[in-house]
Amino acid sequence: MKKLTQKQTKKINKAICGAAKGIYNDESWLGYQIVIHELSKVCEANEMQWELISSNYDQDENGNLCRKVWKFRVTDGRREGFGVIVAAGAGTVSDPLSRYDIVAYM
Repeated sequence: MKKLTQKQTKKINKAICGAAKGIYNDESWLGYQIVIHELSKVCEANEMQWELISSNYDQDENGNLCRKVWKFRVTDGRREGFGVIVAAGAGTVSDPLSRYDIVAYM
């Protein structure tokens, strides 16, 4: 399958890149939910669909969870693109994910 056009990718990035600015300290991944909401809206408005491919935690050198990474796929039926949402730990040394910052892009 071909890659999404630059115009399609730009629309998605415009919607999701700044969607969840700030530091979050919740246990329900509110920042992620905000990004997904914006991704769903832009896909629906542009006749595209998205699906979550994976969701994993990464650990630091001490074995502490330091970030959560979600990977997703967007398609219009003929083309596809892949993106990532990262919740990077901004909490304490013993619990880095007690606070987190969100980054999302295609």
